[in-house]
Amino acid sequence: MNPLVSIIIPTYNGERFLSEALASAAAQTYDNMEIVVSDDRSTDRTLDIAREFAASSRHPVRMIDHTPQGMVSNWNDTVRTAQGTYIKFLFQDDILEPHCVQKMVALAESDSEIGLVFSPRRFIVDTGMESDTHVKLMQARYAMLHQGWNSIKSVQAGVDLLRDRNFLEEPINKVGEPTVVLVRKSLFEKAGYFDPDLKQLVDWEMWVRIMAVCRVGFIDEPLMSFRLHQKQMTQQNRGAGELDLDLHRYYDKLFHGPVFGNLAPSVRERLMDRYAAVAEELGRKQAESKGKIEVRATHVENCWLCGAKGKMLHNDVQDRLWSAPGKWNLIACSNVECGMVWIDPMPAEDELGKLYTSFYTHRVQPQHAKGDKWSRFKASVGDGIINRGYGYHRNGGGKLEKLGRAVGGVLGLLPQVRDFAGAGVYWLPYIPNGRVLDIGCGNGEMLSHLQNLGWQVMGVEPDAVGTHVAREHFKIDVRNATIEAAHLPDATFDFVTMHHVIEHLPDVTRTLKEIHRILKPGGKLMVATPNTASRGRRKFQDAWLNWDPPRHLYLFSPKNLPTAIERAGFHVIKQWTSARMAGWLLALSEKIRNEGSAPGARAPWPPGFALTMRKLRYQGIQAALCPMAQWGEELIMIAQKRD
Repeated sequence: MNPLVSIIIPTYNGERFLSEALASAAAQTYDNMEIVVSDDRSTDRTLDIAREFAASSRHPVRMIDHTPQGMVSNWNDTVRTAQGTYIKFLFQDDILEPHCVQKMVALAESDSEIGLVFSPRRFIVDTGMESDTHVKLMQARYAMLHQGWNSIKSVQAGVDLLRDRNFLEEPINKVGEPTVVLVRKSLFEKAGYFDPDLKQLVDWEMWVRIMAVCRVGFIDEPLMSFRLHQKQMTQQNRGAGELDLDLHRYYDKLFHGPVFGNLAPSVRERLMDRYAAVAEELGRKQAESKGKIEVRATHVENCWLCGAKGKMLHNDVQDRLWSAPGKWNLIACSNVECGMVWIDPMPAEDELGKLYTSFYTHRVQPQHAKGDKWSRFKASVGDGIINRGYGYHRNGGGKLEKLGRAVGGVLGLLPQVRDFAGAGVYWLPYIPNGRVLDIGCGNGEMLSHLQNLGWQVMGVEPDAVGTHVAREHFKIDVRNATIEAAHLPDATFDFVTMHHVIEHLPDVTRTLKEIHRILKPGGKLMVATPNTASRGRRKFQDAWLNWDPPRHLYLFSPKNLPTAIERAGFHVIKQWTSARMAGWLLALSEKIRNEGSAPGARAPWPPGFALTMRKLRYQGIQAALCPMAQWGEELIMIAQKRD
């Protein structure tokens, strides 16, 4: 077999190096080729050089001159017009070794499932660029891209490379630039074309999609040369600061595309962390761009719960965690029997999405190895506590697990221990075959845990990324909507949970009434929310982490939460405060007080001895006083539907 290969050369103002690139194409030892030059309306001698080459070429040469559409659109147009079975990219700056196409086609033809073949490349450094910082970095870190894989074979399934534990690590692009690859053309119809929304990572993102649907060949021999020069497009994009935007787009596509399911679990976890970090950095830069984003908001003078006027509590506070725009006031109800706190001005409901552009809390937490004895023992202790305190039946295992459950059963007699462990089941008492809905379920990790404990589970989550992770990673039924927009049937659930959600709601009563409708007769609601009567709020004042402006719209205390819940048709069964988050809150509130912000809500790590001691002392005092003084940082309530 001698299939036709299309050497495609997208061009734009490439007169300086194009002749060398064309000569390297003409020197190929493989004969059955066409050469396609697609020009983006160059203003130099690029087209003249190409025409002169075509006049004397022994291979068919087609010239495509089209309206300028940008670099990536030019690539796609060139691929679409190619007639070959295989596409061999050659950029106007680069050079192919004479036997490049022959060796790549031979490997591709050895296995009909191979869709992409790549090899290492050499660098050609332009005169005068030898001491350039970017050139030195490329030579030091990015010369042998394929060495970034944990394992690379001459032929392997593309999904094996996607599962590689180093998939996300540097170098991000472990295949290389388009010049280093040969691609079976039919795969562009199957995997799609290059994404014009991307810049620096446009080639790598394309290779990732192709790897998901074919086998990959690798030739461990440099078969081309990649030129480093001042006007190179990569250099221009770097100067324009495109990398963070590209990473954000790329990570977003990994989450939402079919590739996510092929990644190793550990890679998915790192992906979520990196997505969060990039979103945070973009949010910070966004906040620094004054005047570019505005949030429509209205002044709220009176308390929505009791109607009393508000009074200034703290003024001109800003987002200290995720760089949302604006300055905000915290207003407290003047009625001492109420004490509701709200943000002013109040963001319009249809503007709330702007406050979450860099807010990302849907990471899947790493799990301990199941075979680790200490991890098994700790898990069994937790099982014993929830068995004792909440009526679950976590049994099985060997002597180690039985010992752990026995220890947990004793510890479960202590209210503080029972409270801390209860958070792991959202304080839900076990109901055989009970149905639970989690509002604002994030990545679905808690619902997955409850499902394993015997619950029938469902979630609603307005964030598309969280919904995707819940569906793909945990296989949980999650609706990408608000609870009102989900249109769930009447009297469906035994329990509805809102874990740190109620403070984000633009219309608390509306949501509570919707919950009342979908609960079965006698069904129950669990609410967990920050406590404005906590010791931390008094200690840190405007630096208290849980103000979280502007995302926390309304904040509650043990006085006013029952009023809000009962107004919607519930009666309160139990209300208490918890110190389980006190140490974490102390660390971040100190950071806000001392430094003005705590980006990404990341506590100092490692915390150091002094901070560790302060956290333990602070949490211990709160745990001791919570039952009496209700000083805990977290306010928790169980309420029942009143028919």
